[in-house]
Amino acid sequence: RQIEECRNALISMCQEHFPKQFKRLQSIPGVKERAASAIIAETGADMKPFEKATNVSSG
Repeated sequence: RQIEECRNALISMCQEHFPKQFKRLQSIPGVKERAASAIIAETGADMKPFEKATNVSSG
């Protein structure tokens, strides 16, 4: 139950603080609320530091 509460809180925070980015991420096929919130949590809402898409996924 706590995990679900945390996920819901994260989704709410993304909707409140990063609505444009949150919605835009969900326009990617296969990316829904949970994945979009995880992407924002891991990378931040500003993608400017990543010059190319491959920079986000490279390890």
